[in-house]
Amino acid sequence: MPFATVGSSLQLTTDETKALKSLPAATQITAKKALQGSITDLARLVEFMTLSITRSSPSRFCCLVPIFHATLNSVQVPKYINPKTIPAIIRAKWALLGLVTVSTLATSSPSDGRDDAVTKYIVRKWDETYPWMWFFAQNCLPPPYDVSVTPPRPDLCSVSDAVKLTISPLSLICTKSEEGRHLLRSSVSVQHFVAQLWILVGNLKGEVLQGDPGTTTDALVSKLRASFALTNYVCVSESEHPDKITLPLSNFIHAAGGVKPVVFTLLRYIRRITRDAAAVEEPRLWMVSDPSVKQLHLYTVGLNYSFQFLQTISSQDPFMPRTAYPPRFDSHSSGCNHSDLAEDLGASK
Repeated sequence: MPFATVGSSLQLTTDETKALKSLPAATQITAKKALQGSITDLARLVEFMTLSITRSSPSRFCCLVPIFHATLNSVQVPKYINPKTIPAIIRAKWALLGLVTVSTLATSSPSDGRDDAVTKYIVRKWDETYPWMWFFAQNCLPPPYDVSVTPPRPDLCSVSDAVKLTISPLSLICTKSEEGRHLLRSSVSVQHFVAQLWILVGNLKGEVLQGDPGTTTDALVSKLRASFALTNYVCVSESEHPDKITLPLSNFIHAAGGVKPVVFTLLRYIRRITRDAAAVEEPRLWMVSDPSVKQLHLYTVGLNYSFQFLQTISSQDPFMPRTAYPPRFDSHSSGCNHSDLAEDLGASK
C-alpha cells in the first residue's frame, strides 16, 4: 500500500514508509489517513497499540513512532485556544499519547532495550514533547495547591489523559533513560515543572482520576503518588556522573513555593502512602508475582524516597527562604493551601 504524501500530508522517509507495511492492512489504511491529518485515525493508532499488546511484540509498534513525531513537528503550541487552534491541540494530544504508549510498551520487553526507546522517542525529541507537556499541564490539570478546582480547559483533555501526557513521560525518563535523567537535573524549567506536579500529586484525593475508566479498586491515585515520589527524588538527586550538571535543591524548593509547602507536602506523601500500604490485603503468597506484594513494594519504594528527600531537605542551608512565589503552570492559584495540615501531621480525621 503506497504512503506517498499528497497535499498537506505529513512526510515520512522511504524506510519509515516501508516499515508501516508490516502492519495489518486495516491499520495501514488508518496510518495513511492519520498522515493525511485525520484526528480520528491518529487516535485509532494509539488504541490499536493498546489493544494489540497481548498478541504482538512491542517492537512491532515502533514503526508508528515517525507518524507521532511528524504530527508533533507539524503543530506548534498555540498562544490562544480557539476553534482554529483546537484541531492542532487534539492532534498533538494523540501524538504525544502515542509516543508515551509505545515507549511504555517497549520498555516492558527487555529485548527491546529498556533505556533505548524512551531516550530515542521522548528525550531526544524534547523540543517537540516538552512544550506540549507544559501546555496540557497548564490547561488540563487542576492547580497544584487546590486540586478541587476544575482545570481551565477540561474539554481538551481529561485529567486522566493529562496525567499520561505530563507525569508518565517523566516517570519513564527517571526509571529508564540515563540521558533523560541528566536532562531533568540540569534544566531549571523542567525542575519547576516537576515541583509543581509533585505538589499536585501530593494533594490528590480519592482513587479515580477524572476521565479514567478504572474503578476505586484500582488504587490509581495511590500508585501514582507512590511512583511519583521516586520520580521526584531522581530529578533532584545527584547525577550518576560527577561531571554532569545537577541543579541545587534550592531551585526545586523555590519552584514548589518554599520550604514550608515542601515539608507539608512531604508529610502528606508519607502519611498517605503509609495509609495506602496499611490498606493492602494480606498476600496469599509472599512471592514477587503476588499483586499485594507488588503493591507493598511500590509503597515501600515511595516511602523510602520520600524519607530520603526529607533527609536531603533537612541538610539544606537554614537561611533558605521559607516561602517563595515561583512561576506556576496554573494561572489561578497562589500560595500554599494548609487546610490539610492537621491531617498531614497525623491528627485524626
